Amino acid sequence: MEFSVRRTEMGDMMTILVTGATANIGRKVVDHLVAAGAGAVRALTTDPARAALPEGVEVALGYLREPETLPAALEGVSAMYLAPTPDTVEEVLRLAREAGVERVVDLSGEHESWWGGVAKAVEASGPAWTHLSPGDFMENTLSWAPQIIATDAVREPYPEGRSTPIAMDDIPRVAAVALTTPGHEGRSYPLTGRRCSPASTWRSGSGRPAGSRWSSCRSAGTRPSRSCGRRWAAARSGTWTRS
Repeated sequence: MEFSVRRTEMGDMMTILVTGATANIGRKVVDHLVAAGAGAVRALTTDPARAALPEGVEVALGYLREPETLPAALEGVSAMYLAPTPDTVEEVLRLAREAGVERVVDLSGEHESWWGGVAKAVEASGPAWTHLSPGDFMENTLSWAPQIIATDAVREPYPEGRSTPIAMDDIPRVAAVALTTPGHEGRSYPLTGRRCSPASTWRSGSGRPAGSRWSSCRSAGTRPSRSCGRRWAAARSGTWTRS
């Protein structure tokens, strides 16, 4: 992938703000921007002293779920990678617009999906936008390990559901391109892996099936049980942490 350094209308090198910069995806967005020589990268985190971000990255204190902490971090920012926080996204985007942010690349989903509210809010906010809509994360299958070790079985809500899981590192690669190259404005990119197959056919690195027995953890009817539903929601959305 080729990158270019965007500049503002005045010719100055733009500042890119990465929110959730020490979480799973945001941290890798920072790394890919730095590796590409993308210019001024500012990382938003709740604990700058422990962030351990690459040399040259400006660290800003703030938290998306506490919008009052964001104005200083948004100052002088031209483009922003937006981690999904549906509960405060409209206020965050209002502050970004008022600060002069011109471009938002967000991690969200189709309008009808779990994260669809983020996509809708971004589209209505004013700045140019690009949506990144990943499916399941490959890394989330690691949560099956305790089940497989203990019982050689996997209990999931929809074991025959088809999915094309994506490696988490591929998502920030795309984000870095969308933030630093033209032509992605107003585009929504579904991000997937290479194969679409039922989870029950996936195999471990040894070549064995990922659990010899698969069963649904749904209760009677169509809704997953409470614990099963939490696992499914986490797998669909990735593992988001305060960062």
